[in-house]
Amino acid sequence: MKKPIHCPLVLLFIFISLFAQAQRRKVDSLRSLLGKDKQDTLQVDHLNALGWAYRNISHDSAFLFTNKALALSQKINWGKGIAVAYHQSGAFNSDESNFETALDLYSKALHIWDSIENAFRTQNGNESRYLKKIMRLKSLTIANIGNVYTGQADYPKALDQHFKSLRIDETLVGSNDRELDSLGKLGVARNYGAIAGLFLLEKKYQKSLEYFLDALKIGEKVASGFHSTWYGNIGLIYYEQKIYDKALEYHLKALALDEKDGNKN
Repeated sequence: MKKPIHCPLVLLFIFISLFAQAQRRKVDSLRSLLGKDKQDTLQVDHLNALGWAYRNISHDSAFLFTNKALALSQKINWGKGIAVAYHQSGAFNSDESNFETALDLYSKALHIWDSIENAFRTQNGNESRYLKKIMRLKSLTIANIGNVYTGQADYPKALDQHFKSLRIDETLVGSNDRELDSLGKLGVARNYGAIAGLFLLEKKYQKSLEYFLDALKIGEKVASGFHSTWYGNIGLIYYEQKIYDKALEYHLKALALDEKDGNKN
């Protein structure tokens, strides 16, 4: 009996199709919730979530629903909703390489995160769970500013932003709150990976290797979706260092994860 022939392009198409179907189901679910919402913070959350769900489907729809969330947030004077909408619009513009617009939107989001943080610390102290979740959102905005600078090939500024984001995420790691601990570890791992990538672009191979290995360690359970990329980059570092056996080892690790996930691109 002949063995079946597995075509990488077919498997990749199936993977993308399944992802698109999942996103469509999420969109449909959020749309049904909107029909039941009052004009309050819950509707803002649903509008922002719907805008984000459209990110990989239709940028026009992503902007449309995020802008609706922004308008409603401004109407009811809800700072968190405004900041999330600015952050998302920044991400959509960054996707389209509109880097200056993205930076402006991220800066607006960051200003609001700072305002919420300062007001909350004054009124409630430093240990509130709500404050820590706001700090996590602030960290995401800062990291995305770093990503914009990376897109502009301004690596020193990108590193500065990722280290700022890292310092915030590190404060969440070790929290008694399991969700906050996981979010902190995810943020730390992603920032380690971004910093490692920047050092790789600057050909600082040893520093890059150290941060990629740290990313893999702390992100073992919470950032598995990034492991293939990190393994591949470690393989590239060893290749550039002419340590070919280690380069092969890590490229094979990356390949094994890609095949497991159905991504043979």
